[in-house]
Amino acid sequence: MATALPRSGVTDPVAVLIAGPIIGPFLLTHDESGIPRASATVLIEVDAVCKVECICEDVLSGEIYARDLIAAARRARVLRVPGLRLGRRYSLGIRINNAKERMQTCFHTPDNAGADVNMCILSGYKPTEHLPDEPDILSDVAKRLGTPWNGLDVVIHIGFRASFVAAVQETALVLYRNNNSRQIGQNSSQNSKTRRALEHHVLERFRDEYRATCSTPSMRAILASSTNIFTGCARTLLASASALPACDRRRFEATAAIVPDTEVEDAHKEWRVAVLQAIHFALRVSFEWLPRL
Repeated sequence: MATALPRSGVTDPVAVLIAGPIIGPFLLTHDESGIPRASATVLIEVDAVCKVECICEDVLSGEIYARDLIAAARRARVLRVPGLRLGRRYSLGIRINNAKERMQTCFHTPDNAGADVNMCILSGYKPTEHLPDEPDILSDVAKRLGTPWNGLDVVIHIGFRASFVAAVQETALVLYRNNNSRQIGQNSSQNSKTRRALEHHVLERFRDEYRATCSTPSMRAILASSTNIFTGCARTLLASASALPACDRRRFEATAAIVPDTEVEDAHKEWRVAVLQAIHFALRVSFEWLPRL
């Protein structure tokens, strides 16, 4: 079922921040006097319709910059806070419905254009699959970012580390079964209604992967305390799809339960279609999140 758009002035007083804040690249501009300024890009997601305010305070001068919006439930939204001074440290607070700030962290704005940039590149590390005896790389990065003027300007995420393999497997199997049941000949109107509900479920399954990955303590600290750039997400999805032969047994069990006389080659083709559909929905969710940053 699609999420209804909020009516003007109608908000939920008990809304909760479920993802973010995530700081994206800064947009460099000039004010009326020609002085270079930076606009912060901050992504958030809440569980109910509410007013969300992003507050950036210069820790040295006390200058406060803020922007707010009415956020829809369970959809990533971006706030852009313009006018920040370059080379300054700011505290970042998120306030929901004018209540006390739910989360506060610090970040620093970039120096003038052309200045050296120190980067940290993270790749192939899944915070939701971290084992107790493994080195906690993200924890080390998060601790460094907690230090004022830590010297780290940008964190580049090569392939966002959501665990897509299980999600692609689950959603492809659900889509595969639905594709077969539609071919058998259900009522067309009921078919459309069921399909819309199924697609909503599939999209939410992929959104949950992003929410889980963003909400581990170390990853949340990194995303809220540095400039984050994401790349290679489509490649991550394709790599997840390459791990799908493990689904063969479940796939053919589903086929036998629905259409006993289906040929193996036809099942292979139908399965490939379901996998491509699952990747399509995963990409839709990635475009809801990452290109906004």
